[in-house]
Amino acid sequence: MPHHHLRLVAAFIFQLLALSAMAQTPRIATSILPLQMLVKAIADPANPPQLILPPDQSPHDHLLRPNEMRVLRNSTLVFWIGPNLEGFLTRPLAALPKTTQVVSLLQRTVRPSAPLADDPHLWLDPILTASMVEQITATLSKADPAHRDTYRARALVLQRSLQRTDKQLKKILNPIRNKPFIVYHDGYQRLARYYGLNLVASVSRNPNRPISLRRLQEIRHIITQQRVSCLFSEPQFPSNSLRPLLQDNLRIGILDPLGVRLSPDRQTYHQLLVQLASDLRDCLTPKRLSEN
Repeated sequence: MPHHHLRLVAAFIFQLLALSAMAQTPRIATSILPLQMLVKAIADPANPPQLILPPDQSPHDHLLRPNEMRVLRNSTLVFWIGPNLEGFLTRPLAALPKTTQVVSLLQRTVRPSAPLADDPHLWLDPILTASMVEQITATLSKADPAHRDTYRARALVLQRSLQRTDKQLKKILNPIRNKPFIVYHDGYQRLARYYGLNLVASVSRNPNRPISLRRLQEIRHIITQQRVSCLFSEPQFPSNSLRPLLQDNLRIGILDPLGVRLSPDRQTYHQLLVQLASDLRDCLTPKRLSEN
């Protein structure tokens, strides 16, 4: 056979192998930015996960946009927390082809009998975050066995980083453990439970619904009785939502559990949690006037 024919055959075989590898590599989508941060740290850098929900949108009442639906339909592997958080994805996920693997990390990592079993804010608990990393690694390794060793090696690096993040958060949060605070959105019970924080109340389980007058009165009473000095909202909620609760000596802080305010070059799980802890500390331990 002439040499040029051999070269053509070799090139054809190479293309077939490349196409086969591409077909086996999962096209990954993640529901929210904190999950994308974790999956991105484990996945092949040449095959990064796509994000469905922009971080400045609340997952509690989002309506799926056409470009977000395209991300979903083009994926062969989807990671989400579950219907307790991203309820807007329940029907679109059910309509995907059976060949698309959908992984609910709440279902995979939390036993139904566990404390706070229905609380979907898993990434605010370091133990559950480590469990999510294990589940993500196992899922990727099974879906793409050719890169199993890469996934496991990258996951090990991530787990060590999670341990360092946990230690840093304990240093930041330990001095404010006894200081009472209130959150507008009921999304911080896992964080408070793990780090022993004095979270005395949340204004609303669903921050996108109006607050009743009765609930406002209850919160005002708690603020007075518990001597609460700080009330926290989030970037994606209207700033005027807290106006009915403003009192003398009550400071308003902003917590960012979805990474809305992180610049693209700082969108890592470590930066997300350290910023969250720092925002808690800064509101609960304000600088004196002489220090400004």
